[in-house]
Amino acid sequence: MPSPVLPSTLVGSIVTCYRLPAGCLDVSDAAETAPTPLMTPKTSIPMTRAAGSWLVALLIATLPLPIAAQDPMPGMTMAGGWRMIPMDPNMPMLPGLEGTVPVVGAFLPGAGMDASMFPEARRSEVVVMEDGDTLDISVSLVRRDLDGHQTVMFGYNGQYPGPLIRAPKDATLIVRVTNEIDMPTTIHWHGVRIDNAYDGVPGLTQEAI
Repeated sequence: MPSPVLPSTLVGSIVTCYRLPAGCLDVSDAAETAPTPLMTPKTSIPMTRAAGSWLVALLIATLPLPIAAQDPMPGMTMAGGWRMIPMDPNMPMLPGLEGTVPVVGAFLPGAGMDASMFPEARRSEVVVMEDGDTLDISVSLVRRDLDGHQTVMFGYNGQYPGPLIRAPKDATLIVRVTNEIDMPTTIHWHGVRIDNAYDGVPGLTQEAI
């Protein structure tokens, strides 16, 4: 009768099986038994220089270059003003979806306008508030340099993604929002529970600003 095999033990990414003598094994005796792994070399096998070079070359070949990753997907045409999401150029498009775009028109903040006319966006800043404090937030268009490209985006107090509010627990704060863009907007809050009337979907649970 063959000896039973103890369930595999995962060490890093290597699975090692242990073969124990026939019979029952008490868990308390496992440490004292010290089973010998099967098919485990006594000495480490060094990787040759050639094998290491091939491994590095394979790793580099599978990583798309930052610029190449901005190319549209092969066979994917851009129409109606839509810009395709940057993808790995080696990733094929799903059959039947080539040239497919949403039924609505594309929207890009500041489209057709000179980006230099907008103020440069600032990184998010921390605003420390106490119970009863008031914070004014303005929603406006700002510009940001992304890999050498001037991009227009929405800013909150000129920041992206917006100011980080820090306040003590159970504090009551007042936030006054001014909409300075040419379309209705709302604010969705993260990290705090608010009634839908102040945090829900515009037109359903709250009115847009």
